[in-house]
Amino acid sequence: MTYELFTFLNYFLILSLFLLLLSIFRERYEKIFVASVVISFLYLVFVQILYWQETFVAFGDYVVRFYPPFWIENEKLFFWFFLSAVFLLKVREGKSVSKIVLLVMLIFVIVFQNPSDPLPNLRRELEVFNPAYIRYYIARATFFYNSPYMWIHPPLLFVSYAFFLHSFSLSLANKNEYDFAKSGYLFLTLGLIFGYPWAVEAWGEDWWWDPKIAMSIMLWVIYTAYLHARIIGKYHREINVAGFFSLIATYLATYLLPGVHAYG
Repeated sequence: MTYELFTFLNYFLILSLFLLLLSIFRERYEKIFVASVVISFLYLVFVQILYWQETFVAFGDYVVRFYPPFWIENEKLFFWFFLSAVFLLKVREGKSVSKIVLLVMLIFVIVFQNPSDPLPNLRRELEVFNPAYIRYYIARATFFYNSPYMWIHPPLLFVSYAFFLHSFSLSLANKNEYDFAKSGYLFLTLGLIFGYPWAVEAWGEDWWWDPKIAMSIMLWVIYTAYLHARIIGKYHREINVAGFFSLIATYLATYLLPGVHAYG
């Protein structure tokens, strides 16, 4: 029954899409749009907390409960969109480009990664539960779904992604993108730092060769180059745009490339 409550999130998303379209032409709808996105996310949080009571496996003396956060599977793109929509209020100039980018992102959220169909991988694992692999489920809960790092490492990265989205949009609009890029770089660096001890604890030494980690390091290198180019005063906007496309590739690596970060 709880799972069915997720479907109502579709109505919030469609309302946000409509308000975002209006805000592109009438700025007075901007805050209403952001409010609708915040309400959508709070609804997702509320229902997913209820869903925690149903995400467990039990075998003999073992009861393994899962407490997945709100940015882990189908919710990932929506969480990035939610943060980006809130940060829209910090944009002073060139908002129209940011809103168009957000519109494209919201369409992708609805069509390709609808959070109203949450946690498909976890649900699939629970449906095919095999008592012989109880230690596998314990490890998954300890090192992945229930790890304290899950509430630190991914959110820091998605905050950086949201800053980079607006920095990219401002670059396209020929506005000052530096403050957003600088903030994004800070959170990206913190996210990578906090990911290191988690990787060592969960995967040992093999994590270093994961494709997404390699791409994340490349993303950090590109934005490091951006900050240096900003000092010189040349090519910083071009590097910023290249960095955002590198960010998109890094995000998609989760779904397209094998490795410890892979889904599906």
